[in-house]
Amino acid sequence: RKKNFTPKPGQQARREIDVACSKGDFAAAFAAFDAAVDAGDPLQPHSFNVLLHLCSGGTTGGNYGKDDAASNNDVAAPQAKVVVPSADAVHAERANAIFNKMVTLDIPRTEMTYTALARIEAATGEPRKALDIAKRLIDERLTPKLRTFAPALHAFCIKGDIAGALETEAAITNAGIEISELEYAVLLTAYADASRWEDGLALLRRMREEIRSLAPPLMESVRSFFQSHPQWGVEESVVV
Repeated sequence: RKKNFTPKPGQQARREIDVACSKGDFAAAFAAFDAAVDAGDPLQPHSFNVLLHLCSGGTTGGNYGKDDAASNNDVAAPQAKVVVPSADAVHAERANAIFNKMVTLDIPRTEMTYTALARIEAATGEPRKALDIAKRLIDERLTPKLRTFAPALHAFCIKGDIAGALETEAAITNAGIEISELEYAVLLTAYADASRWEDGLALLRRMREEIRSLAPPLMESVRSFFQSHPQWGVEESVVV
C-alpha cells in the first residue's frame, strides 16, 4: 500500500516552473513563481535560473544548463544557435525583478544567471552592459563560458562597434576561452561592413592557423567578405 506523498515546500512550484519553462509558457511560469513567493515557499537557484533563461528568449526543453551541442540521438535537425535574441523575445523588467529577488534572498548566482542577463542586455542594444555583466561574473569568482561573453561580442558587431567587439574578444582570451566559428563569422562581417579589409585579411590568416576546416556558415561569411570588396571576387574551382 502506497503512502500519500506530500511534497516539500517549494517542490511543487519547482515542477510547475520547470514544465512551463520547457514549453516557453511565460505566463504559467511566472504565475507559479509569484504564487510561491506570495506563499513564502523556498525556491532553489535552479528555478531562478530557468526563469531568467526564459526571460532571455530561451526555453529549457529539459536541457537547460547542458551543452548546446545536440546529442547523437537527436532525430530533428538542430536549430541555429541564437546568440542575440530579438528585443521582443526578452523580458528585461521581469528579469531584473528576479535578479533583485535573488540578491535580497541571498540566492547563489551562477554563470547561468549572468549569461541570461547578458543576453537580455545584448538583445536590447546594450553590448557595453552585456560585457560589464560578464566581467562582474569574473569579479564574483565564477567561471565564465563563451556563451557569457558572446552576446556582447555579437551585439558590438551588430552595432558596428568593432573596438567594443575586440575588447570583448580580449576579455574572452584573458578568461582562457577560445572563440568559435560564430564569433569569427560575425567579426568578419563587421570588418566588411566597416570596409576594414586589412583587418579582415588578418583575421582570415588567423583562422587559417586556428581552424582546420570551415563549416558552411563560416565559409559563407568568408565568401561574403570577399564579395563585399568593390575590386575582389570569388572564383569557383574544383580540386581533384
